[in-house]
Amino acid sequence: MRMRTIRIKICGLCLMLFFLSPFLLTGAEFAPNYPDFEQMVNEIYQLAENYPELVEIEAYGQSLEKRELLAIHIYKKDGKARPSAMVSGNIHGNEMIGNRMAMAIAWRLVQGAENDPWIDDLLEKMEFWILPCLNPDGYKKTEELYKKGDLAGHRKNVNYVDLNRNFPLPAPRRLKINWAGSPQKEHPNYYGPEPLSPGLIK
Repeated sequence: MRMRTIRIKICGLCLMLFFLSPFLLTGAEFAPNYPDFEQMVNEIYQLAENYPELVEIEAYGQSLEKRELLAIHIYKKDGKARPSAMVSGNIHGNEMIGNRMAMAIAWRLVQGAENDPWIDDLLEKMEFWILPCLNPDGYKKTEELYKKGDLAGHRKNVNYVDLNRNFPLPAPRRLKINWAGSPQKEHPNYYGPEPLSPGLIK
């Protein structure tokens, strides 16, 4: 997958306030206001079908359970080089609101491209990579557990690794912070045997 030189980290609250739109849900629900896994994936591909002039879908790997890791590439297909912004969500399987916000941003960009001068100017200056679901196995497991009455869902991946605690950290670690992760597999924030270790991409 081609990524350019600039990454922009955007405050989640700012994203919510700025991009929140009526496009937070398409399809039926497995829980209030959330699509099931298949509907969520279909919505991603629907963007490319509806807006082929702006959208490409790229699979950048597979999860441990062989589900595709999907990226929505939104950009003006005019051959110009532009800096990129990446928006990702749903690194915890049971935090589907991040998925809904990522998809809301994607819909806002494509639907505003022709009739919103601000969005058109934004796309003239940069391109976007939207990664709506970083933990598809956890999303699917959450759907299954919810239907069985488990409202907690499945936060981790199938190896019980908290993917949001599995990033490399600068050494040495001088400060112990409980929520930064634990080496204990039964801990809610188990960070895995080593950084980037859960086999997220094969």
